[in-house]
Amino acid sequence: MPDLLRILLTVSIAVAGGFLGLKLKLPAGAMIGALFATVIFNLSFGLAYIPTNWKIILQLFTGTVLGVKIHKEDIKKLRHLLIPLIILLISMVLYNFIFGTAMHLASSLDIVTALFAAAPGGMTDMAIISDDFGANSSYVVILQLSRLLVIYLCFPPLFRKVAQKQPAVQTGEETSSPATDKKKQKHISRQDWLHFLSSMLSGGVVGILFWQIGITAGALIGGMIGAAIFSICTGKAYVPRFCNPYLRFFSGAYIGQKVTLACVLGMADLIIPILILAAGVLVFMFGVSFLMHKFSKEDLLTCMFICSPGGIQEMSLLAEDLGADATKTALLQTARMASVIIIFPTMIRITSSFISWLGL
Repeated sequence: MPDLLRILLTVSIAVAGGFLGLKLKLPAGAMIGALFATVIFNLSFGLAYIPTNWKIILQLFTGTVLGVKIHKEDIKKLRHLLIPLIILLISMVLYNFIFGTAMHLASSLDIVTALFAAAPGGMTDMAIISDDFGANSSYVVILQLSRLLVIYLCFPPLFRKVAQKQPAVQTGEETSSPATDKKKQKHISRQDWLHFLSSMLSGGVVGILFWQIGITAGALIGGMIGAAIFSICTGKAYVPRFCNPYLRFFSGAYIGQKVTLACVLGMADLIIPILILAAGVLVFMFGVSFLMHKFSKEDLLTCMFICSPGGIQEMSLLAEDLGADATKTALLQTARMASVIIIFPTMIRITSSFISWLGL
């Protein structure tokens, strides 16, 4: 079968699966639906195919989507959250090293795959970046999904119990900028499209530059930095909301086409890593939120939301529903995601080299 037809079939099946995942309201439904649809197609017929060089386009677009969410107001507010941010960043590094290494030592996972699976970042982002390092990106997705399931299934009841014991936090500011609020309308004007093209150009130029000079995951990191600079300087950065699920559809297709029968037969090796990862998420959330609460004087419930390595949107909305500070949650969740993408690829390279040097 011609490669072009295989690409069209793979993308079509991924998009259909992604929409089904959204309809069924699965956790991270757009990507998981696309991923499983592509996997089933590939295991059944062996025809799934996405060109390797599409990964650079995915990284550029993913970085730009993340970058446009960073506004000047966010940078200003972060200055008042320096102590919680420092605690969060240091804790993330320790968490990744301890539990990533534990998964590697307790299973057959290679150290790079284990570290990316334990990284408290976005599932899509970590899977795409891990591919640059030669990690098993399909295993990274499965383990990252396990983390999200633990968070979405176990954490809300815990949050509600804590919420019942403290008064609601009053906040007078919204997490989004006026420019972002304007974009929530369904109609997209010609000016909006110009802002979108400008955002993509800003992210694309810096992303391609970083990629060409050999920075690890440079297309994604550069895309985020370029779009963030444009957003902070102009306040006009914009990506249409309908682009977000399609980005996840294509990411699911790219990762899903890598899943073969050999990968499926090796899933039994992931039981112990999943258990270690689940324990790590609980230890991280409870331990770090307690430290943050004691040293920063932020309320415990808000600290718990800040330290929950789930989605920015999901944690922010749940924080607002339960009376925590949704603004601080969104800001520090954004800082967490940005830090993981910028810092962790280099840190994982150093850590994996150190573990290999030790002979572990």
